[in-house]
Amino acid sequence: FETHPELFRPHLVNMKHSAHVILSDTVYLNAPTHNLEMGVDFAEIARVTVRAPPSTGKVPVRSHNTDGLDIHGSPFWVHDVDFSTGDDNIAVHSNHTLVEDSVFGSGHGASIGSLCAVWLTNITFRNIKFKGTTAGARIKSHPGCAGHVWNVAYEDLHMEDVGSPIDITQHYGGEGSSKFLFEKVTFRNITATRSKTDVTATSGHNDEVTFDCDSGYDGKANCHGITMEHVHFVNPTGGMTCRGVRGSATDVTGITPCLK
Repeated sequence: FETHPELFRPHLVNMKHSAHVILSDTVYLNAPTHNLEMGVDFAEIARVTVRAPPSTGKVPVRSHNTDGLDIHGSPFWVHDVDFSTGDDNIAVHSNHTLVEDSVFGSGHGASIGSLCAVWLTNITFRNIKFKGTTAGARIKSHPGCAGHVWNVAYEDLHMEDVGSPIDITQHYGGEGSSKFLFEKVTFRNITATRSKTDVTATSGHNDEVTFDCDSGYDGKANCHGITMEHVHFVNPTGGMTCRGVRGSATDVTGITPCLK
């Protein structure tokens, strides 16, 4: 993985221009890069296991860019999967996606993006257990981009030793202005517990929650209607950062919310 990063590394499974696909009851080990790259409409992924070394920590071999599943089709249903990887456990790039009843180990979390010049809606992650991921609920877009992401829900999540439990950034990969609108994003019924103090965070900081949005959309905030409901942090090592965001927080414990 690390000795020859310049070499071409194929995806383990790569489907394009396909429809009505069910992928189930399979195991994928040590992919050279992305495990499942799915350009599929009307798809279901069920009871699939992915294993790749993490990209951080004290491990004999690290893996990089080994996403568990990249979703490029719609509608898409993922359930009862178990993903431990060296990059995003799941990266969503399409509308009308539901991910539920799953377990994420090492990896960079339940991600939407990274994004530029796209319009995505109706994405839900629910009833997922995270253990040792560097991020949990994560939305990321590149600077210098426009687009729209709305009607997103992260709910009923249990996180243990997750580096950045909730992380929204519009400066993924660098700084710069953005007109990307993130709207109507809800984080509901989430518990994040830390038993370690040396957990690695993908974002490079120790905040439990980061909303790092720009203001190019309306001159004030690119992230509108961001809601936190019944979100609890146990033994937190950081706080919460708000930039370019408007929303509300109800029954948030363990940190001081800055949404308003």
